[in-house]
Amino acid sequence: MDRLIEDLRRPRERRKFLVLEGPSRVGKTQFALSLFGHEHTLEINAADEKHPTLQSFSSEIHRCILLDEASPEMVATNRKLFQAPNALVQMAQSKTSCHMYQVYLNDTLICICSNSWQSQVDQLPASCRDWIMANQVLLRVTRPLWIV
Repeated sequence: MDRLIEDLRRPRERRKFLVLEGPSRVGKTQFALSLFGHEHTLEINAADEKHPTLQSFSSEIHRCILLDEASPEMVATNRKLFQAPNALVQMAQSKTSCHMYQVYLNDTLICICSNSWQSQVDQLPASCRDWIMANQVLLRVTRPLWIV
């Protein structure tokens, strides 16, 4: 975990995203919030969402985006976003772009907390599975994170 956070201090063209997978009530969300503190973490309930809602994200304030229960399908649909590139990423695109906005995430850790990540990844087409495996850091949580 320390290596992943340390990696954010070095310039990179792309970043990996973090997945904390484990059963309910082991402290995944609270652990993710503690990495940079509540004030520097944008927490989003991403369950059943196809695209994350990031209009309230500020690269000047937030060091982490916590997408609680985001799905692998969301990640596969928004690959550029989940690479946290050293570039602006357009969100909410449509034919008229009337709701489009941009986010810059390069120095931001994207973290997903999930109860069933790997089983959902296993159901994706091979190309999506391979991309997720190459771009994620998966930590399986098997016991409460507040117990050392």
